[in-house]
Amino acid sequence: VSDSISVLYIQGGIRQGLFLGTHMESERGGLEIHREQFCSQRLTIYKELEEAAGDS
Repeated sequence: VSDSISVLYIQGGIRQGLFLGTHMESERGGLEIHREQFCSQRLTIYKELEEAAGDS
């Protein structure tokens, strides 16, 4: 399993051009992006690495 994130699940809606910023926190198996990083909205990105590893 590569370190890259294959699929991103974005809470609150899917946004194009969304990239991981410097402000990240591990929370509930995902990465929480602070709203300072994006348009005054808190988005939670979940990586599918575990799921991908299980499928492979």
